[in-house]
Amino acid sequence: MKHFLCKALALGTLLVALTLLSLPSAKAVYAAINPLSCTMGTSTSIYNPGITNKPQTSHIKVSEDYDYCTVAGLPSLTSGSVSFTSTQTVKCLAQVNTPTVGLVTYTWNTGQSSTVNFTATTVAYLVGGTVQVTSTGPVTAGFDAGAQAVRVKILPQLDPTQCSSEDGVTETRGFATMTFG
Repeated sequence: MKHFLCKALALGTLLVALTLLSLPSAKAVYAAINPLSCTMGTSTSIYNPGITNKPQTSHIKVSEDYDYCTVAGLPSLTSGSVSFTSTQTVKCLAQVNTPTVGLVTYTWNTGQSSTVNFTATTVAYLVGGTVQVTSTGPVTAGFDAGAQAVRVKILPQLDPTQCSSEDGVTETRGFATMTFG
């Protein structure tokens, strides 16, 4: 009987250990319930070749800086940035195709990073020619993995005179926000 109780106790301990190992870690649960909000960001895009009045393929280098970030329960995370490149068909004053972003990795001032797979992007033309670009997708790795990311960029109207020039528009600057929820 004593031998049976030892085996039962060992088996019970093993089952508890396996159950605990299968549960999400405290860090993963923490990341999922503490949304990130970055307001007042800036976005700069460099186009090569520049955007003109006729559709053409352009290589675009995008840099975004977020200086006003908040995360409930993690006051040390206050800023972040990202830089990536893409190739798209672009044209001044009209959307040729919906831009795609894909995988990008944000680096936070805490040394942490978040990889986001932006899978959907919409472009809206607002009053006065301002353009709103909204990209959404899951955070696939790093801080807040499993959360849904939403990035919104507000870009000014492009200068029609510059669009008509040989070099076209080679740079745009605008505002950006980022949320993980």
